[in-house]
Amino acid sequence: VEDFRAAGAEVHPDAQLAGPVVLDRGSRVGAGAVVTRTVAAPGSSVGAGAHVSGSVLGPGASVPPGARVAAALLPGPSGPPADRPAPEEAAADRRAPGRHEARA
Repeated sequence: VEDFRAAGAEVHPDAQLAGPVVLDRGSRVGAGAVVTRTVAAPGSSVGAGAHVSGSVLGPGASVPPGARVAAALLPGPSGPPADRPAPEEAAADRRAPGRHEARA
């Protein structure tokens, strides 16, 4: 069974992956971590020495060093990923030009 790593996923040489494991862009697995049958979304991380099995790590989710996680869904922090604007910023960008300009 294989692991699938997107471009930009980082796995420390001392980490162990036992598949299937899917690591999306920007995900990281720390030294001594053991990851089995898990999907890691963009920007998620598994800390050094952590064990993660049969789980889904949402965008930006973080498993602390030394933690034990099994059969879990970790949604990650609330709010949009760092590479997308917050909804209110996106809405402001869609407004008509000049709406935010100060008037004399």
